[in-house]
Amino acid sequence: MAPTNFYDAETNCVINSGHLASSTNGFINSFISEMAQGIISDNGTQIWLGSSINSTNWSDGQPFSYKHWAKGEPSLSNGCVTMQISTSDWYAKSCDTPFSYFCEISASASEASPTPLPVTPQPKYTFPCDSEWTYFNVTNSCYKLGKMQKIIVKLLELI
Repeated sequence: MAPTNFYDAETNCVINSGHLASSTNGFINSFISEMAQGIISDNGTQIWLGSSINSTNWSDGQPFSYKHWAKGEPSLSNGCVTMQISTSDWYAKSCDTPFSYFCEISASASEASPTPLPVTPQPKYTFPCDSEWTYFNVTNSCYKLGKMQKIIVKLLELI
């Protein structure tokens, strides 16, 4: 996927029933950084996150309460949030600058039929993940490395 400005990146995510990735806590922030490092060869790369600098919410509506700004950031009074993938630190950048990005898509928005994971003894819940997705129990989510170097995070609801 070619890098693009913040607005086009968010629009592309919305077209696919999602939003730019929301980094709502330290675990998710580290996860996004590590996954990006695994697919983007230049660890000096920055990627869009789903918020503008002065917003009180992420683009998916979640509150913007967790912050991981690099020292001296945000350096702009207006702009959008990027993540330096090698450090997971956030930077303020012009929303018109082209960067790569990740989309986060709710499991309920997926058109693919879910496939349950193998069950452990005495399972309490079944967590559906499509065959190309990997379930991660800490976040109760399925993750997939997609085509053209993009990650789509598929959040699940308990059945």
